[in-house]
Amino acid sequence: MFFKTNPYKLIFFSCLLVFFQVNLSAQTFTFNNGGGDGLWNNASNWDQGSVPSGSDDIDIPSGQSVTYDPNADFTYTGSSFTISGTLNFGGQKIKMRGTPSTITVASTAVINNLNELSFENTSNGSVASGASVTIEDLKLKNFASLTINTNCINVTNKLENKNVASIAGSGCIDFTGSNYTNSSSGGIFGCTSGTASDCVTIGGGSTTVTFNGDGDGENWSDTDNWDGDALPNPETESVTIPDGFDVVYDLGDNLEFENSTIFSVCGSINLGSSHLHMLGNSNLSVCPTGAFTGHEIKLEDDAIADLADGSTINVEQIEVINNGIMNLNVQCITITDEIKNKNSGTIQGDGCFDFSGSTFQNSGTGGIFGCFDNSFETCGFPLVSLPVELIGYSVKVINNEIVVRWETATEIDNSHFEIFAGSDEEDFEVIRTVKGKGNSIETTKYVTAFKPILPGVIYVKLRQVDFSGDQTDYDIKSVIYSPTLVLDDIYVYPNPAKKIVSFGNLSSDQTYQYKLFSHEGTLIQSGNLDLLENTLSIAALPLGSYTVMVIDEQFHSTALRFIKL
Repeated sequence: MFFKTNPYKLIFFSCLLVFFQVNLSAQTFTFNNGGGDGLWNNASNWDQGSVPSGSDDIDIPSGQSVTYDPNADFTYTGSSFTISGTLNFGGQKIKMRGTPSTITVASTAVINNLNELSFENTSNGSVASGASVTIEDLKLKNFASLTINTNCINVTNKLENKNVASIAGSGCIDFTGSNYTNSSSGGIFGCTSGTASDCVTIGGGSTTVTFNGDGDGENWSDTDNWDGDALPNPETESVTIPDGFDVVYDLGDNLEFENSTIFSVCGSINLGSSHLHMLGNSNLSVCPTGAFTGHEIKLEDDAIADLADGSTINVEQIEVINNGIMNLNVQCITITDEIKNKNSGTIQGDGCFDFSGSTFQNSGTGGIFGCFDNSFETCGFPLVSLPVELIGYSVKVINNEIVVRWETATEIDNSHFEIFAGSDEEDFEVIRTVKGKGNSIETTKYVTAFKPILPGVIYVKLRQVDFSGDQTDYDIKSVIYSPTLVLDDIYVYPNPAKKIVSFGNLSSDQTYQYKLFSHEGTLIQSGNLDLLENTLSIAALPLGSYTVMVIDEQFHSTALRFIKL
């Protein structure tokens, strides 16, 4: 009787059944270039031994360069399409369709020759700071969303945002086309104007020149090493060094960026005795995989540097002046001569200085890590090289395990490392002990992994212990641990949402826990859910992206993401 009187419900639930059957059978395909030609359509280039379909999860790792060679558009209905390497899309289209289709463009990614990137029906995407993206048409509709945090993506023909879609983030769109539609209440970076110049940059962003190593593979001065077969002009063009390339700046003169250009370093750059000057709203972005060596980094006239955790920075001098800002989040950068923060300069973040020089000036109005004293010792920064020089430290969830990686440049009297884990930032226990090298002047990489008993936010702390018993604790890091087991069919709607979100496909015989986290991983609230009480009020939350973890009585869990408008 139900199906006879409710034919549309029958159609709806039948479609849901088909949808979940498709996604439950999805596999993760990782590009490894096993065939050696870099082509998408070569089955030997994928770890599964076959070419992924649009319903599979796809990963293009950092350091891999892929050419999409099927002569057809790519419609994606899987869960996770992650691009960390370089993707040349051969003039075809990427069409993101339906929940839970997500495309994640990492800070190390380069995407070019893409005819169209479109999002529909609550599909979503994000572009991280440092990524380089150029497309002809960008389209969003029907509750789709895109978060852009890189300085600018390039859209050369059509920009279309309509039907309750939204484009958000701290980045921008450099739009050089003529076909512009912005009729969605979600807007573009909060702007709902139908005039492009009100919401986006109109041809004001810079052209991006990318190092491809097709020449000698190393020297800046070799024009064949650049994708335009000409040397970049940093005064008007942004420059990207992708992960996997080691570049030597051999022109002799100082390297100067200005006019809002971007210097994105995801590989390595060695400037030798040359200086790097960032001027006039320009941006230096060093990715977690990036390494920078040179005489000086100087930021002035509203220039910004973002030095990511995991990157390696070795210079003689740092100078930040005239509204320059350095966001330093790497564990420690090495400075051998001078630190100067003057004239409205700011140095901030959760990193530190490994400083062995003699000149320290701190008269900038923004201070250095919140310290405004003109004495290095008073500010409490490390003055000399640490017994163990840590140059990389990361915590990630991979294949249902928490993976901890760290790297040392030198080790003196190093007995071992201890890895602590806990459910908060106060109560830790040792879960792994890893033997150190003792004394070493070579780069050493470490990795260990563990599986927590329960899902949730897991805090991890790394400790180094000398043979004498002296200890050094490094930053506490947190990850959201949500092992993918049996709850993949639960979903959150609407997405994006303004006042409430609801949870679909809850079981009638289960009571669930939920935990709501901010974009930064901070726990906001928690409670219970069931089939009847399946809504959550979000009216008081600030605009932005959130993660809600749902946990059943057997401690199976899933992490769901949504956008608050």
